[in-house]
Amino acid sequence: MQFSSSLPYYTGPDRLYLGKRPGLVGKHIGLGTERHAITIAGAGAGKGAIIPNLLTWAQNALVIDPKGEAAKETAAVRRNLFGHDVHVIDPFGVADMPNSFKARINPLADIDPNSATARESINAIADGKDRVTPSPGE
Repeated sequence: MQFSSSLPYYTGPDRLYLGKRPGLVGKHIGLGTERHAITIAGAGAGKGAIIPNLLTWAQNALVIDPKGEAAKETAAVRRNLFGHDVHVIDPFGVADMPNSFKARINPLADIDPNSATARESINAIADGKDRVTPSPGE
């Protein structure tokens, strides 16, 4: 990637952190944006780069974090610095988090048993659950 000017690519609060600028030691680049952003990468590709973004991005964030690493490193900062409600859904207990951050979701809670579509909703949830592979020992 070639930058014609470094001015619009500085890092700071509310700027999307992109990484280090090649050839310039200690120079980090970021981008101001009012759009949504997504980070997707394969195993070992460096998704840990999301952590600097979560520590500086004052807007809302939805993070899928299977190992709980980003949650562990950023939840307290996001709650204390930005005043965000932080909810960590950890059904398999892998996140090393204080209980004050842990949340639960009950997909059946919003189904009205008297609704004409209640059976279909319950079957859709059950169908999805059947496709989940249980953890070893279950």
